[in-house]
Amino acid sequence: ADPDRLRQTARKMLIGVLSCRENRSHSGPIARIAGETIGATTRLPNMASEAFLACLSRSALENIARAEHVNLAPKAKHTRERIVARFKDGAYVWPGAGFRLTPEEWAEAFTPQIDADAEEPAAEGSDTDQAFEDDDQREAA
Repeated sequence: ADPDRLRQTARKMLIGVLSCRENRSHSGPIARIAGETIGATTRLPNMASEAFLACLSRSALENIARAEHVNLAPKAKHTRERIVARFKDGAYVWPGAGFRLTPEEWAEAFTPQIDADAEEPAAEGSDTDQAFEDDDQREAA
């Protein structure tokens, strides 16, 4: 009956189910697909900031500069400044921060894993099949 409480409960449920972390629920890939579907990457903050770019290696900075058509500078500090200036009126999102799965992540997440320790599937006419038949007969009666 309370719409605000319903929204709050739905958000909590989605936070738990669609966690982008690789944890025991292994919901990370599904959460990222959901995020990509709703355009969540467009809601990320501008990462062309001194604070963020200072965390990257020189080669990573150079890769960003090349990809975004920013001239490289002899010093990493100046390359960072040029990237920040390039995106002062826009937004840059580092590709690793986006929600889209790479082809490798997609294959890993959705390729069936064969467990060598798993039991063999029950053979036709096994006790398991008999149990299902018994249940069916009870429901029919």
